[in-house]
Amino acid sequence: MSIEFSCNGCMRMLRVPDEAAGKKSRCPGCGTVTRIPEPVMATALGASPTSSISSLDMEEPPVNEPTDEPPAAVTQPKAIPAPLKEKKPTVNPYQTPDGHAAFEAQRCAELGMSIPATRGARFTGALIDGMVRLVAAAPGLYMYVAFAESDEQLSMAGMLILMIATTMVSAINWILVTSSGQTIGKKIVGTRIVSQQDEALPGFLRGVVLRMWVPGFINQVCGLFSIVDALYIFKDDRRCVHDLMANTKVIAVATERLDYGDQS
Repeated sequence: MSIEFSCNGCMRMLRVPDEAAGKKSRCPGCGTVTRIPEPVMATALGASPTSSISSLDMEEPPVNEPTDEPPAAVTQPKAIPAPLKEKKPTVNPYQTPDGHAAFEAQRCAELGMSIPATRGARFTGALIDGMVRLVAAAPGLYMYVAFAESDEQLSMAGMLILMIATTMVSAINWILVTSSGQTIGKKIVGTRIVSQQDEALPGFLRGVVLRMWVPGFINQVCGLFSIVDALYIFKDDRRCVHDLMANTKVIAVATERLDYGDQS
């Protein structure tokens, strides 16, 4: 009789004599050493086949006789795909103001855009522009008020000086906005007016006419316009009504792209 068993390495069916039971056998196909099992029938009858071959001293594993049966296919366990991980934003938009600034900077960098100017910078720039106009108008305003009752000519001269001074300051700002997108105050705080789409300089039409003159005329007709215009700064894009009218926005100069394109 013979013992048939499968190789632990390649699952090939092997056949050896009964006397080799309990010994180690080397597979001729893959070279894996496998312990030869006990004969099934001998074990069932209660016999101890190893007692009759205990004197056998096999220095080398017996040569196995390969059978005609094809080796069983070795099935590899299927790899379980790892669960898809949700891509989390690198910056939490609900963080503190510092977190918001970092998130906004990353978003603008991904879109190739400049970072919008902060509300504080815009307010400071507008405040400086107002202070410059006030300082320029102060001498003429003083003459107009101080001599209103005592000397009409000096009072009228003060009014003329007041108008000339404020007009000169406004003209300087119009020229600056047309050429660089900045008023005096915006130059000091480091902000710039640019086009909403391509961040080009606004030019005279959008930077002065649509953004300054038209809102100023509307405010003369309806005084509430200036309040509504200012409150729009608290929107997410920080664009006031005059920005929407001129299709412009105000950016931080330190983050601008420096390729303005064609002026309009």
